[in-house]
Amino acid sequence: MAVDWEDLALGPCPSGTCVFLGDIGDNLKVRADYAIYRVPEPAVSSGVTDVAWERFPFEYPEGAKHNAEAIFMHSASGRLYLVTKQSAAHSEVYRFPLPFDAGRTATLERVTQLTVPTLTDGPVTAADVNVCGTGVLLRMYNRLVELVLPADETDFERIFSVEPISVPVGEEPV
Repeated sequence: MAVDWEDLALGPCPSGTCVFLGDIGDNLKVRADYAIYRVPEPAVSSGVTDVAWERFPFEYPEGAKHNAEAIFMHSASGRLYLVTKQSAAHSEVYRFPLPFDAGRTATLERVTQLTVPTLTDGPVTAADVNVCGTGVLLRMYNRLVELVLPADETDFERIFSVEPISVPVGEEPV
């Protein structure tokens, strides 16, 4: 049963394209059962549609607890990333190990620590990658930033080390 759904991502899966749903919220940092749900992208219809789903439980390295509200998937690699929600510190990026396996609890792999949020920002509450896989948007309460992969770079994860670019956006009510 889902506890605290926060974000979703669209990406490749064995059936073609799937919706990945993040049951990743943990404001009090006490949960023992984080999970990602995968649902084949349903055809839009005028009625209610039953869909098959899979649940992929996970934990953080060394049993750490984190609150998170942001996931995104790199469509070329099929890598799912999670960004922690930090109030007074930089967010961390984790990736889900491949292949997805509903039969075991995966341990996320820590990728890096971001340079956002800064002391004047709200926490990261959403993220998405562009369709080309060369830019990531990170939404905070008070601003939106984009990380852009340099044109000559082929390693997607280098995107996390570039300087964030502010993108015009309205302020999100808290």
